[in-house]
Amino acid sequence: MIYLPATKEKIFYSILIGFVLLFIFTTFKFTTGYEKINHDRSWQSRKEHMKRENVDMIRDWMTFSYVNKVYNLPFDYLKTELNITNKKYPNMIIDEQNLDAVKSAVSNFDNRTQN
Repeated sequence: MIYLPATKEKIFYSILIGFVLLFIFTTFKFTTGYEKINHDRSWQSRKEHMKRENVDMIRDWMTFSYVNKVYNLPFDYLKTELNITNKKYPNMIIDEQNLDAVKSAVSNFDNRTQN
């Protein structure tokens, strides 16, 4: 170990303690700020589901699996309603051609299950 005079040793340890305290403070501020960002986000919680009447949020880049999860639909509902035979279902992307049909099927889900 390097020998330092008493005054330089005190300065060294003071600077070291300062860096440690700065690191702790920065870490604390980051984690509390990160929690606030996640809490204040405008998107709904994963536990909540979108209302089936609000199909305007469905986009052609989404997958059928995602739509099933967000709108709380049964796994095979869209597959049956849209006559999908592709083996990639539900991990296939909704294309522009199917977008209106998907929106219609999602909004009509409650009506069909009640009949």
